[in-house]
Amino acid sequence: MINKKKNVFMKLYIILICLIHEIYSIEISVKSEKNISDVIDDLNSLLFNQDINEIKLFFDDDNYKISSSSRNVIDVSKNIYFYSKNGTVFDFQNNFKNQIFFIYKPGVTDIKIVFKNITFYNFTYRSYKEFLMMFHISNSDNNFQIEFDNCTFMDIYSLLFYIQHSCYESTTSLPQTIFNNCKFM
Repeated sequence: MINKKKNVFMKLYIILICLIHEIYSIEISVKSEKNISDVIDDLNSLLFNQDINEIKLFFDDDNYKISSSSRNVIDVSKNIYFYSKNGTVFDFQNNFKNQIFFIYKPGVTDIKIVFKNITFYNFTYRSYKEFLMMFHISNSDNNFQIEFDNCTFMDIYSLLFYIQHSCYESTTSLPQTIFNNCKFM
């Protein structure tokens, strides 16, 4: 009888843990017909939700065009994951205005941004000041991480990214930027 109650309790405990995880993590499937600026607007709305700790965006279509909107700014306050199963292409359409900016909110630490199986394509700008993505971190410590896992960078003729950060206090020995199994073509 005690073992039976123990099994029921363990099953309830596992279900409870799964439910709590689902509340604090949200997964979104993004379709290519949706404007990337609208996706960023939706993402920023979710980032303001205090009940969500991480957001996972799944890009299942082949190609997503990055728009030249001034709205390509993500206000980072939680972990963000950009996933693709098939090597989805983010096409920057050879326009230097099609940059993506990640602005970390003050006081936010231990944040991770991950790009997995994404192909970054077609960005050209000859100035040394222009870049595909910018990460502006306002904290004075080094407790953040940007990871590119199995990504491809194709026809990128500028800086890949620019990190604007002043570290006054080292709080972790982990690297802040990781390129794992990436291709540069």
